Amino acid sequence: MASVHEGPSVQSIPGRPPTPAYSVATIDFMARGGDDYISFRDAKPVLPPADSPTIAYEVIDYIKSIGTIRTAVDGRIVLS
Repeated sequence: MASVHEGPSVQSIPGRPPTPAYSVATIDFMARGGDDYISFRDAKPVLPPADSPTIAYEVIDYIKSIGTIRTAVDGRIVLS
């Protein structure tokens, strides 16, 4: 369980009494301490690594399952 102190990034949950610990689900980037979430990195995981695949491998498996990915220019990014 991560030990998290209330601050600018972590706020109390409205309507819930304060508790010393919360269970959270997060992506592998943050679980490894990305964006300075060291409390996630140092927390005891609920699932073993084999049961919690990374986002990258999930995307790779999805792309393999659908085959070719078609892309097109859609005009959202404009260089001036």
